[in-house]
Order: sequence, then structure tokens, then C-alpha cells
Amino acid sequence: MFQAIPSGSGVACEHWDDELPLSCQQPGEQIPRFNRISLPLYDADTPEKRERLLDCLSRTDFVVLSSDRLIGSIPRLPTRYPMTTRYYDALLDGSLGFEQVAEFVSPPTLGTRVFDDSSAEEAFSVYDHPRVRIFSKTSGWNRDAARKRLSGGVDWAHVDMRPARMIGQGVASTALTDEQRKAFRMGGTWSSRLDAAKGLFNRDSFANRFPLLVWVLMIECSAWMFFPIMFRLFRGFPDRGWLAARLAAPVLMTYPVWLAARSGLFYAAPGVLRGLFAAGLLAAATAYAVSGPLRGALRAKWRLLLFEALLYWGVFTVFLLLRFSNPDLWHPYFGGEKPMDFAFLNAVLRSPFYPPYNPWCAGEYINYYYMGFVQCSVWIKLTGVIPSVAYNLILPTLAAQTACAVFCSGGLLLNGLTSRKGEGSGGIQFSRAVYWIGGLAALFLAVFSGNLYEWTLLLREQVTDWDWFWAASRAIFTPEGEVPPITEFPFFTFLYGDLHAHMLDMPLFLLNALLAIALLRGAGDRRWLSALAALNLGMMYTVNAWDFPAGLLLLVWAFFFSLHDTPARRFFYTALYGVGMACAAYLLFLPFHLDLQSGYNAFQWWKGPRTGAWDFVLIFGVLLLTPALLFIRWAVHSRRSGMDVLHHPMFPLWIGFFLLSAGMVAGVEFLVLEGDIGRMNTVFKFYIQAWLLLAVFAGACAGMLCRRAVWKSRTGQLVSALCLLAVLASLFYAWRAVPARARCRFEGAERLTLDGQAFMEYAVYQRDHHAYALKDDYDAIRHLQEAVSGTPVLVEAQLPEYSWGGRYSIHTGLPSILGWSWHQRQQHAGQPDWIVPARARDVAEIYNTLSLPRALELMQKYEAEYLVVGPAERAAYAANGLAKFEQTNASWSVWYRNPGVTIYHGRDGVPSRPEPTADSLW
Repeated sequence: MFQAIPSGSGVACEHWDDELPLSCQQPGEQIPRFNRISLPLYDADTPEKRERLLDCLSRTDFVVLSSDRLIGSIPRLPTRYPMTTRYYDALLDGSLGFEQVAEFVSPPTLGTRVFDDSSAEEAFSVYDHPRVRIFSKTSGWNRDAARKRLSGGVDWAHVDMRPARMIGQGVASTALTDEQRKAFRMGGTWSSRLDAAKGLFNRDSFANRFPLLVWVLMIECSAWMFFPIMFRLFRGFPDRGWLAARLAAPVLMTYPVWLAARSGLFYAAPGVLRGLFAAGLLAAATAYAVSGPLRGALRAKWRLLLFEALLYWGVFTVFLLLRFSNPDLWHPYFGGEKPMDFAFLNAVLRSPFYPPYNPWCAGEYINYYYMGFVQCSVWIKLTGVIPSVAYNLILPTLAAQTACAVFCSGGLLLNGLTSRKGEGSGGIQFSRAVYWIGGLAALFLAVFSGNLYEWTLLLREQVTDWDWFWAASRAIFTPEGEVPPITEFPFFTFLYGDLHAHMLDMPLFLLNALLAIALLRGAGDRRWLSALAALNLGMMYTVNAWDFPAGLLLLVWAFFFSLHDTPARRFFYTALYGVGMACAAYLLFLPFHLDLQSGYNAFQWWKGPRTGAWDFVLIFGVLLLTPALLFIRWAVHSRRSGMDVLHHPMFPLWIGFFLLSAGMVAGVEFLVLEGDIGRMNTVFKFYIQAWLLLAVFAGACAGMLCRRAVWKSRTGQLVSALCLLAVLASLFYAWRAVPARARCRFEGAERLTLDGQAFMEYAVYQRDHHAYALKDDYDAIRHLQEAVSGTPVLVEAQLPEYSWGGRYSIHTGLPSILGWSWHQRQQHAGQPDWIVPARARDVAEIYNTLSLPRALELMQKYEAEYLVVGPAERAAYAANGLAKFEQTNASWSVWYRNPGVTIYHGRDGVPSRPEPTADSLW
């Protein structure tokens, strides 16, 4: 290069590689000086990068490839580097205006044999003996021609910017096939008045005039339907499986419906579900009629069964009143993510097959843990209650299930599987009252108590209603700039009302705990218990995968201590059992796993700030008080305090509950899910599991402390006083948060109702200096529900998350081109990152372009039939762009109009929706 390249020449090298020539100047020697230019070839392929590259090449006389580092890697990612790949092709074939003038290679040799190791790893091909090539500019260089050569055919909007490792994974698309889109368009009519055979709901039906009564009857009938089965599996429980039936019923009803609908055997229609439900009730009545032991158990245990039923409906009533106080399914500041949950629920309800279509990404399916919504859809289709009311009945139902599962678990940890006085094991005598005390303590701690962070708000000068119910869910101190982890607990979850995966899975997670208890004590046939456990585990994964590892570990732990064999054989059989349960749980829901394209599959070390000791006390202090007091009493009065509990058959699960919860709380200090926002969701998902397990453990400890022998001593009285004080302290959150949450509504919200859409009748929304009433949107939504056949695609404003954008897809379930952008990017994690932004640009162009044909062309791209122009669209898009929609022709017309909203219908190029036939089912 010093000999052949004139001084002052422009010499371009590639960044992230050696810049040649290297200095080799000898004393007194004069060497040429070059103008060095760095080519930014690893930068993302954009039009801006193309122009920077052309600027560099215009000033360049010689291009130097000092190794094959870039040219050997970049062309292997043509979807990420389409332009740069073209650059290398043009450089090598001379069409760019450069020709190769020199090449230097030094391959390894052995005698006379030369080895070509150009494809070897970088240690050889880049660092040890790289190939060096020099290209000289020719008279054929032309900037305009080079621009055309580099960017010809490049779709800049669809450049795949994912990391190389994600592109290499070959993540499958979540797009629906043509047959699937056709099936979804045909099915899912909302109103039964419009389509009596396939319609989902009738606002004037008995179910919607008395929704609460119909809902309660459905839940009770479900429990009675599966009680004969649970009686066989949990016959050693004090209630003979009565509460377990309430937890298992949703699992046993949902699985066959999902499996049949996923495999295309039948539509998941209300009529089919009600027929299956009636057949199940008939089977349950027959089982009761021919089962003498079942009738005997009912006669002997009717008081306990009645108490547990009243407990269930008592908790249901408490949380139902909370829903009455704030039933709204949206608020611009305090609404949370209920719109997303409601949109997914409506999409699942409309979907005749699974996986359900994505209401916020038309033409694709929901790439998320949707099984919890399938469970809710079974309840809704059985009753016929409209979704906006059913949503506010689902929440108290889940709360009641969670509460009763905790009650049963806490009581069973105390006295095994007996309830009569004096039947305790290991030398400890328990009474029925202690069983109830332990269960009720666990119930209270799990479902009604809050953390102690609420007390710190008294030290603030100003506290808003938002702070009173929200601040406790962010109780970990984080430095400025860090995202605070979520520290939710069940009462906050049910009060806030987002129908998220962790709420939907709480009853399943606690049913898993009951199954672990039954396995440890041999409450029923181990094979059938394990079969139900595998089904429940598989369901847990598809509802909320975060709960799966803890659920599996708890079952394996219980199985190990249920064995009576040599240690080596116990470990072998336990390992075999754990692997078998995991495989069975996976295979039972194999179609779901084949559909799911998850972009978050790995954990990484957490290097950020950790939780302080005081934060731990504020979060878990109430739950750890009774265990700490019990341990202190054992340490001080070991002989009189009942240390023989170590020999109690349930003691292994005492330890298992505590160790598992402690492990999860400690683990999030060191590990975080890759792709998480800080460690926000990692802490959240594991803390709420730990809360439930610690509540059961603490409730059992409270039962131990409340034995009569403890009450008689002065120390016992002090312990009781401390426990009572802790109870009152944990109630402080509910005392301040409940009324604060009730006040966080739209102005004028005084009507008591369970209809989550009723707020639109009076609410006024302000955004970007625009204020408009939601009443017109409400009327238009009602009209869409009652007048649209099937499930066509619609176009509406695409606005920032948590705003009023996407409201028609949310409240009707009709798919739109794009809903909340961030949440759709999460569902497309691992897929090309241009997918979601491209949809946002298309929606904006549909509304802003002055050309109606261009707008219709984009609508046809997504097979959209309806377009909404309402207050949100007029505030977000150009007025002259919206004016074009008033043009009418054979393929475009006004379909609905009220004072504030116009809905247009376009038919040209949109596939028709014929009546479904046997040949059209996939």
C-alpha cells in the first residue's frame, strides 16, 4: 500500500476491523499519508445509512477489506442487512465502480499441501492469517447508479432489526391461514337476535335481566356436577373434596371444550356447551343416586359443607360489592389494562376455533397465554350473560375460589386429613376449631390483608386517592431512573380488577397445593390424583406459565415424602415422577405449545439494585409474624410447645411451602427474565406466588398458636395480642384503598351497576385539548354488536396505550388493524420488528391520505370492511383526510351515523362471508 497508493488518497476501511496500513515507519523514512475513511457497515440498514455510505465512497479512492470479518457475516443476514449485502455483491462483481487490484493470503501449509481454512472461525480467518483485499475506484463509479444498485428492491419498512440469534431461531409467523380467516369471518355473531342459531347474546333474555342469579346457579351446578369425581379423589379430606370440586370444575369443563375447538371437531358455541353441561349434570345426578357412600358423607358432613359454601359466597359477595363500587372497564388514568383483557375475552368469545384471532392485529391469532380467557368464555357461554357484566362477575368468582382454596390448604396443614377432635397425628391433638382457625387465618392473610407499605404514606405531606390504592404495589425502593418492581398482593389484584393471567391462575395454583396435600397423605388413588395434577399443571402453564415451576416442585416434594422406601429408590422414583408429570402436562396441551411463539425464554443475572431489608419487612412482615412467633415459642418452651410437630405427617409440606416461597423471593434478587423492564415483572410474578404460599404457611402457624394450651399462658396472651395487632395493621390497606379506588372514576359516576360499559353513557374524555362525550361511541358500539353478522375487520384510530384508541375492537371483539402498539410488540417478540410499526403507518395513511382509492387499497390489504370516524379519529387525524370518506360509490357508503360517529362500509375486494358448511371447517 505504501508503494502503490499515492499519498493523499482516500483509503476506506471497515469499522470494527483493522485500519490498514499499519504503521511500519523506520527512523528517517518518509511514508505516504492517506485520508482514512471508516465505512459504517454494521449500522442498521436505513436510507440514512445508504447516504452516509455513498458519501464515504465518493471520497474514497481505495476500499480495503483487512479481513473477512464483515463480508463473511453480514451477507448471512440478508433480511437484516439487505442493502449492505447488495453492497458486497456489487463490490465483488465490479458493478459498484471498484475493481480488485490486490489480494494477500497466507493459508496454512503442511509441506507442499495448502489448506483452505477461509471458512474457519475468526481466530484463524480474522486474527491469525486474514485474507486482505484492496479495491480501486474506476471510471465506472457513479453515485446515482450506486444508489440505485444498493437500494433496488429494498423494503425499508420491513428491514428485520432483530438480533442475529433471534433471526436464526426461525420464529414462526402468527398469521392466520386463508381457511382460518374465512372461518373466523363466518362465525362469532354477537347478537342472537341477529342470528338465532349462532348468536352469542340476547340483552333481553332472562340471563341478562337476572345475571347474578343465573351466574350463581351456574357456579353451584358446576360444583355439584364434579363433586362425585372429587369425592373419589379427595375422600380423606374433611369435606370429602367439596371445595376441591369448585376449583377443579373450571379445569374439567374447559379442557375438553378447548381441545375439541382447537382440533376443529365442533364450534365452541353456546348451544354445544349448554348441551354438554346438561349432560354432565345428568351424569352427576345419576352418580349421586347410585352412590351410597356419597349420600352418607353428605349426611355426616352437611354442616361443614354448608359452612364452606357460605364462606365461598360470603367472599364472593364482598368482592362483588367492590365491583359495584367501580365496575368501569376503562379510565384514562386509573383504568389499568382492563381494555386489553376485555378485548381478548371478547375475541375468545367470538372465535369458533382456537387459537383465537387477535382483536388488535387483524389477520393473526393471539400469541399469548389465552387459556384463562377460554375458561371465562365457558362460564359466559353457559349463562348467556353479556361480557361487560360477566367481567364483573368473573372477578369475585376468582376471589372466592382463591379464598376457599387457601382456607382448605391452611386447615389441612394443621391436622392432616382429619377433622374430629383427637384425630391429630404425631402426638398433637387438634380440634375442629383449630382446623377452622388455621384455614380462616390463611384465608384472611392471603385474600384480605395488604402489605405494610400503606403506613408509610402517613409520612407524606400530600397523598392522592391514586396513592392510597396504588403505592403499595410499588413497595420496593429503587434509585431514580430505575423501574420499580411490582409488589402486588391478591387483595390489590382483585380490587384493581385487571383480568390478568396471574389472577386467572390463582385458583389453579392453589388446587395444585391441595393435590400435593392429597398425595402426601394418600387421600385418594395416587394414579387418579396424579392424572388430575398433570391436567391442572398443563392448564397452569397455558394460563400463566410463571406458576408452572413452583407447582411442579410442590407436587414432586409431596410425592417424595409420601414414599416409604430406601433413600436411593425414593430419589429415583421421585425423579421419574417429576419428569413424567412435566411431560404429561406438556403433551396434554401440545397444540397450544405448537401455536405459541414466545420471545422471552431465558433468565439472566440481575446486576441492578437489590431489595432492602426494610422493604422485605414492609412487604412480607405480616405473613412472617406468626411463623416467627411460633418458632420463638418452640425455642423458649421446646417441650411444652409441641416440638413433636416435626413428626406430624404434614410437616414436610410445612417446610415445602416455606422453602419454596423463600426460594422465589431470594431468587429474584439474582435472576431476571431476559427482556423484562428492569425486574418489574419477574418480582411481580414470583412475589404473588410466594404471598399465597406464605399465607397458607402462616395460617397453619396461627392455628398452632391458637391451641388451648397456648392461650392459658401469659406468653400466649402476648402472642395473641401481637397477632391481633398485625391483623389490624394489614387491614389498613383495605380501609384506605377501597374508598379511594371507588372514587377514581369519571365525574358523575354514581350509578351502582355491574355493566362495565355503562360509564360511556355519561363520561366525558379530554385528550390533547379535545373534550368529547363517549355517549356517541357507546351507541355506535351497541349498534355494531346488534347489527353485524360474523366477525369482519374494522378500522379505527390507533392511539397511544391506555387512551381511548381501539375502543371498538375492545368492546365488540371485532378485529382492528392495530390496537395498543407496545402490547402487540410484546406478542411479536422474536418476529421482525417492522410488523407492528408498519400497521400503525397504514392506519395513519388510511385516515390522512386524500385519496379514497388509496385508503380502500390499504383496507383491502387487511380485508377490512368497516371504518369508524368518531371524536377520537377527528382529534388524531387530518380533517381533509377524513373528508374523503364522505364520497359514496358502489363499493363505499355510510353504514351508520349518529351525531358524533359515522361508520362506513366498504365492500370492494373484501371476501364474502358465506354460511358455514362442513367443507369450510378447518
